[in-house]
Amino acid sequence: MNTYQGVRQSGEQDEVTGLVCQESDLHDGQMKEVTVEDQKVLLVRTNGQYSAVGSRCSHYNAPLIKGTLVGESVRCPFHGACFNVRTGDIEEYPGLDCLPTYK
Repeated sequence: MNTYQGVRQSGEQDEVTGLVCQESDLHDGQMKEVTVEDQKVLLVRTNGQYSAVGSRCSHYNAPLIKGTLVGESVRCPFHGACFNVRTGDIEEYPGLDCLPTYK
């Protein structure tokens, strides 16, 4: 049974890991909001690979889990900001900043 462990890098601090789900819990094209310590993270599976980014839009803090995943992009449910789930980069505004990414 395979598991996915969320890992967060915090600058100079130690890495934080935690079991967040079984690999079988998430299929291609699906998203899941998970918590690693006190941090909510959006876990995404695309093309058989997992990505983990911040779970809130940088525009008005909308929960991206309620957004739409198309390919490797997640679109905010409030105002349509679009982010790359691999890099966290803004692809379409009105997002104010990129999303944090996690290993």
